[in-house]
Amino acid sequence: MKYCVGIIVPIHNTAKYLDECINSIIKQTFTNFKIVLVEDGSTDDSLLICKKYSSIDDRIKYIHLYGVGVSAARNEGLRYILSDPQITHVSFIDSDDCVTEDFLEKLLNTYIEKSADIVMCAFDRFEIKIPATEDVETLVEEFDNNSFWLNNFYGGCESVLWNKLYDAKIMKNINFPNGKIHEDEFVLHYIIENANKICAIKAILYHYRKRVGSIMSTSDSQKSCDDFIDAFINRIVFFHNCHKLPEIKFSTFTNVLNYIHKHSNKAIKEKKVIIKKLYIKDKKYFTFKQKLIITIKFSRKLSYFLWKN
Repeated sequence: MKYCVGIIVPIHNTAKYLDECINSIIKQTFTNFKIVLVEDGSTDDSLLICKKYSSIDDRIKYIHLYGVGVSAARNEGLRYILSDPQITHVSFIDSDDCVTEDFLEKLLNTYIEKSADIVMCAFDRFEIKIPATEDVETLVEEFDNNSFWLNNFYGGCESVLWNKLYDAKIMKNINFPNGKIHEDEFVLHYIIENANKICAIKAILYHYRKRVGSIMSTSDSQKSCDDFIDAFINRIVFFHNCHKLPEIKFSTFTNVLNYIHKHSNKAIKEKKVIIKKLYIKDKKYFTFKQKLIITIKFSRKLSYFLWKN
């Protein structure tokens, strides 16, 4: 079978980093890929850069949008990629990040060897200069769509889109919610549920850039906090409806409550009430110890006797 990877790069005012990003993709050792650059109303030279690369490499196309937001940009890129019958796999790369030359090759080889639906890699963080990476042995861990949620991969990279290779079949009917920050968190549980096997390799193949002005660097804004919690509420409801293991639900509840305690304000406290109602639906599945931990996180006190079993 001839494999072809569709790479989606959403772009908004990242001209400063865009050449480095695109060049890291063009230099891939696996060469049968197509890139769609989704430029979304940038006021810098991003559109000009997109036009330049599309004119010199026929594997690269660009779509010009008008400030619709990153979710809509991802949706448009995904629609374009999945409409191509040659595409067998999908990957997302942020326009200010870079990948190693063997990013696609190693992910695809693992996909083939393990008959996986999703393959993910480790990543590092940088600000200006990409750190040197060692050529380590590719250690592979395997998970199903339950055990995936019970592991802490390489610094939390399970909750992002961009360090993964997806079988195109599991990406059909995936839709990112318009107007939301943390759009990864809103959809990843739907994608994982579509997969039978997820593989994680220890090699660092993705370089994530930390920069002022990025969406992730403004994670303390009210909009960002609200959307992050809404994403987890969506995930809690999804796990409830799918009858996920109590351990998975417990992990999700504790994660969102930890976040709430770090970003406490009136609006978030109102969301806490919603989360408590969702917890009541599921608490019968938890052990006494799990109930105790969640109760303490709700109250931030050791008065768990107030919580009826």
